[in-house]
Amino acid sequence: MFERITPLELERATPRYQAHTRAELHLRIQYAVAQILSEARSENEAWSELLAAICTNLGWNWGPFWRREGDRLRMVECWSSNPRLTEEFAAASRALQLVEGEGLPGRAWRQNGPVWLNDFSSEISMPRGEVAGRCQLHAAFSFPISDRKSTRLNSSHVSESRMPSS
Repeated sequence: MFERITPLELERATPRYQAHTRAELHLRIQYAVAQILSEARSENEAWSELLAAICTNLGWNWGPFWRREGDRLRMVECWSSNPRLTEEFAAASRALQLVEGEGLPGRAWRQNGPVWLNDFSSEISMPRGEVAGRCQLHAAFSFPISDRKSTRLNSSHVSESRMPSS
């Protein structure tokens, strides 16, 4: 369903081609998200497919969806390109209830904006950092998705360290 452009292909491309390819990738993701949302019967039904579409197209190995419940964040859904490899990390994430400022999703919630970590597994302040390393998850980012009623957060992790792209 999705033609995948790997991050390595983006990095090796000329600046002009890279900008065109990145724009094309963003349009492809927008289309996939719009299609999933238009066909979903509920928000919960959509998250698994949304995570798969976004992570697959961006080359991310694992992506969770966190929901704010009172003064805590709880992971309610996740997707993995290799569930066997990331099973321990998914279980550790399901067991967490994060407060504002705690962990990667908590930082994004506090800042009300995106947070990027080049190597999540080496961050001693991350509650799941050690588990991330064992599951070969390194670079990570998280961003809030808010409306008037609630706050949700999406995070993604990948197996190699990465710098954010512009």
